[in-house]
Amino acid sequence: MGGAASLERVGHGAAAFARHASGILSLLARALSRASRIRNPAIRRVLFRQLYFTGIEALGIVLVTGALIGIVIATQVVALVGSDPVLIGKILIWTVVRELGPLFCAVVITARSASAMAAELGTMAVNGEIDSLFSMGIDPFDYLVVPRLVGSTLSLATLTLYFSVAAVAGGYVLSAAFVPTPIFKEFGAIFAILELPEVALAFAKSLLFGLLLAAASCYHGLTPKRSLTEIPRSTSLAVLHSLTLVVVFDGLVALVALTW
Repeated sequence: MGGAASLERVGHGAAAFARHASGILSLLARALSRASRIRNPAIRRVLFRQLYFTGIEALGIVLVTGALIGIVIATQVVALVGSDPVLIGKILIWTVVRELGPLFCAVVITARSASAMAAELGTMAVNGEIDSLFSMGIDPFDYLVVPRLVGSTLSLATLTLYFSVAAVAGGYVLSAAFVPTPIFKEFGAIFAILELPEVALAFAKSLLFGLLLAAASCYHGLTPKRSLTEIPRSTSLAVLHSLTLVVVFDGLVALVALTW
């Protein structure tokens, strides 16, 4: 009896997620089709504010997190194979640039910015500000969703680069502390293992993750109607579905890359 109830709950949860995922992807497709609206000066101002909030203000925590992740990876490599700065640098490149950089950066931005976007839009919806935009002849979707989606996506792609550099530098500097080595001389050899397709794939993943988390945040942010109590639940769902979609699509991209 309990097993049947558990399976039923799982089924309901999977159906609810599929329904939300469909709505999120529909919102994303609509936003991409209206991306040209960003040329509007008023919408562009919203874009600049989003770039500042998601990109510039998050830079510090992204750099610190990246450096700490690099140090953790370097510590584990040193424990396994000893202190070989070149080998550690190459492992950092393989793990961070190819995989962990876009993923970890998406997690940081989801926790920091995606939740804030959902809460902000939810508050606007509950307070009737979105209806006020309608009454003034302003399309709320163009004014609120499109610049947030574009700004978050560009910010995540840029922050992923900083995250990867901070992780490689942090781990390599830790390794160099054990074995004195000319750091800048070895950096060239380490980054030489990067190939253009790998960099392009990492950049494409960061763009994809940015689109997904921004779409999920806007989708759930616009869900609350007239009750403030709906905002915390919508914000939680925005974070949960952002992370779930990022992980799912990360796996899909990895599978596609293996077949090439």
